[in-house]
Amino acid sequence: MKAFSLKHLSDFRSIAESILTDAEREELLKNIHFFYAPDSASYQSIQDHSEYVDTILGFHINEIELNLKSTAQILQPDGNVSTWGRQMHEGSQSWVGLNPRQLLTPYHELLEMCRLLNPKAGTTLIDLGAGYARMAFVLNQYEPLAKFIGYEIVEERVTESNRLLKHYELSDSVMIAQDLSSKSFSLPVADFYLLYDYGNVEHIKSTLNDLKNIAFKHPIKVIGRGRMRGLIDNDHAWLSQVFEPIHCETFSLYSSF
Repeated sequence: MKAFSLKHLSDFRSIAESILTDAEREELLKNIHFFYAPDSASYQSIQDHSEYVDTILGFHINEIELNLKSTAQILQPDGNVSTWGRQMHEGSQSWVGLNPRQLLTPYHELLEMCRLLNPKAGTTLIDLGAGYARMAFVLNQYEPLAKFIGYEIVEERVTESNRLLKHYELSDSVMIAQDLSSKSFSLPVADFYLLYDYGNVEHIKSTLNDLKNIAFKHPIKVIGRGRMRGLIDNDHAWLSQVFEPIHCETFSLYSSF
């Protein structure tokens, strides 16, 4: 089997342009350098690395997102990125039309999150607004016996994610199509939660209140990204002021214990 170098971004580009066997992809998934962006001096390089990794794994993200955008433009010709998702998903913001580079958290950043969370065997991470389950692949490499549950409102993203989770036999990882604002949805208990910009502000506030109730009975750690950080810092002292958060450039780690 061919040995791949992962020292430079150009190595990932070369691999992404190659025809790979399933065995070669599986070996790359096991490589501890696979999710690390080697030329991480700029955010653009980190995003480029993630695009190459998606291609290597076999994702069809750009094709799916373009199809979603085309459907949105038919339904709402005068709309834009801020309105298309709400039009297609009953008022919930799903960011249809947003460039995947902005939509998805880079693998390099997800790896940093895992290192800070340091999940152990038997722990569970829930990703709210999980996109294409990138975190499932990073988590599985970091701790294969940890469990991943991802919730995502866009069914096309969920279908594509589960296709590859099944292909690579990540049996402890699953994506679920779910409107997180639904009154019938009950947030499960987990050890770790990843929150990004899903839904509307009121939906996010409701989720944070659910997390508060969970934290009274079960210790949790929360990764907040985007506007989540402001909401937690300003309105949820139980999570942001009892234990000192760890603030990184693009996300923050909060702990209830």
